[in-house]
Amino acid sequence: MKKLLQVFSLLFLTGLLFTTPVLAENSDANENLTKNEVKELIVKVAREYEIPPEVLIAIAFEESKFEQFNDKGEPLQSGDNGYGVMQITDEVDNLEEIKYDTEANIRAGAEKLLEKWNWQINPNIDILPDVVETIDSKNNRNIIEHWYFAIMAYNGLVEVNVPKEKNIGVELDTEDMTYQDRVFDHIEEYGELELADTEFIKGIAYEVINDESGQVKFKENALTFEEEGTYSHMNFKNGDKVYVINENYPKYMFGFKYDTKDISSRSEIPYYTTFEITDDSLFFKPSNTLYSHYRYYEVEREGMTGYIASSNLELVSNNDTSFSDSNTLTDSSSPKKVNPDKTFTVTLEPSEINKTSINNRNIYIVREDGLGVEVELDFDQDSDKVKVDPVKDLQSGQTYSLYVKDVSSDAGVMTTPIQHTFTVQ
Repeated sequence: MKKLLQVFSLLFLTGLLFTTPVLAENSDANENLTKNEVKELIVKVAREYEIPPEVLIAIAFEESKFEQFNDKGEPLQSGDNGYGVMQITDEVDNLEEIKYDTEANIRAGAEKLLEKWNWQINPNIDILPDVVETIDSKNNRNIIEHWYFAIMAYNGLVEVNVPKEKNIGVELDTEDMTYQDRVFDHIEEYGELELADTEFIKGIAYEVINDESGQVKFKENALTFEEEGTYSHMNFKNGDKVYVINENYPKYMFGFKYDTKDISSRSEIPYYTTFEITDDSLFFKPSNTLYSHYRYYEVEREGMTGYIASSNLELVSNNDTSFSDSNTLTDSSSPKKVNPDKTFTVTLEPSEINKTSINNRNIYIVREDGLGVEVELDFDQDSDKVKVDPVKDLQSGQTYSLYVKDVSSDAGVMTTPIQHTFTVQ
């Protein structure tokens, strides 16, 4: 996980209505929707309430595994009288509707979560600390990690959900995690996104204000994340420019493109290959799995069409890394014009290089039209050199750029990302 800053913005809810459902108290008539139907409803509602869909999906998974009814056809009920997909308690006015109508239940969950978000962003309430990422990025509702405390409050602003300092650096089993950390864990494992590191939140100062319930109050007004947050990958639109990146790395150093909508046969696509979204119609993996929390988009680029998972895509506009053009990036044998079978050598500053940062996310080649190049990386720690070897010959007459960013060492992360642009003879 990365690290974040905390930020909030005021939220107004107006005119969010839902139709009156037909309630079915006869248990024989009550059947759960398919997992995909529930996930599609969650995405629909999350968009209306401007909540990252990944957050609402993970909460529903944690609360009910997407089920509205039990195996007897009765409303799914927890020990604390929570009902349905989002486990809504009996504190609502339309309880019968929430018990029997899945969409109404999901809407109630979204409203509850937004109430907690308002505890964070409204300076007149002052219950939850702000999440700050930069001076201009505070309580950003489009960033998943900024919902950390609202998710916590959804379950309960109680001591058991406060991340403890004694657990810093400890790999906890899922059942020993706080509620919000379990939700984030679901986003990472089943949504296949890499989230910012929240380890630093452990040890946050608080006080118990109700011994019986364990309710707490935080002593800090704001927390600052040290890493960039994660935007939702489920709200891309037709015409959006995206590039391939697989958050499930280092297991995969490439993305997957599927030829047909049944998500069967697939091919490997190099990182940073750009596509355009051509059909943003919502659909999930047809196998209807409980554990697939990402959607698919139809995409296209010159000579290539297919379907790619949202977890394998990122908006081009979100990649704001600024590179410095450098002729000194590689050795003297790397001129501006190269042969098709050229192998590059990147010489790093002498230091104790973090070998895990030598990967295809940080060192890569892209053709000027946005086609990524599959490369093999070979790091020699003794010489602090990385050999960058394209798997296939580069195309004559084309211009490419070799990029290096985010390589880390005992001195920290490289401060200036650099690139080397060249033409193939």
